[in-house]
Amino acid sequence: MRICSVTLKDYQGAANLSVAKLKSHLLRSLDAYLTPLEFHRVSDRFYGDRYCRDDARVRLCVHVSTRARDEALEAELPYISVRFNAVEDMVASLEESHPLTTPAGIAARATLTVPTSSWGGFFRKTWVIRSQDDLANITDQIATYAMEKGLPVFETLSNPEQALRVLAADDETARSYAGPEDVRAKKAVALAFLVHGQEAAKQIGIEKSARLTGEGLSTFTLWMERLLRSFSAATPQR
Repeated sequence: MRICSVTLKDYQGAANLSVAKLKSHLLRSLDAYLTPLEFHRVSDRFYGDRYCRDDARVRLCVHVSTRARDEALEAELPYISVRFNAVEDMVASLEESHPLTTPAGIAARATLTVPTSSWGGFFRKTWVIRSQDDLANITDQIATYAMEKGLPVFETLSNPEQALRVLAADDETARSYAGPEDVRAKKAVALAFLVHGQEAAKQIGIEKSARLTGEGLSTFTLWMERLLRSFSAATPQR
């Protein structure tokens, strides 16, 4: 499946480029493929490169990983992520402040992060780019692979009910997609509240607390206490 045709006129010149320039040209070429599909590139020195499609409710991203290997550039698509904006905002608003927690860090959080190897495959695919002559063909392969892997994930996990099923579970899929249990518990409670209301959130909180131990339980308990106080504050007094 070829997504579109890209002309690499900007990249004409010496066949061999530095690894840094190969990365720059690769990302610019991917821009040409994915921007028409309403994905924009977000590049950050701490959080890497990703292509995201946003609306007010959810952010859908394909993550791009690159690294130098000898004189070549290796590229991978390690993760597909789904971020429910209201969930992450709610989780962060009830966490204890920490000097290492920044608005940029919170904005970079994902609600579910799916390894591409776990969705219809067992191995992560890697592309090796040695010169600009490799760019056109490999860019086409990466962009096609991104959509083949990403679209089914986006369609399934951007559904709040499907996402809640994953977050509420205690199995290998949940652990793989949403990290440590206490982190997953906060997200599950927040999404349950947003979708089904206070009682559903409280019930999931009880279920999650029963599974947690140690520091994770302590952290989650404090977070739940803040949430319950917010519920009480929002309830009209009779």
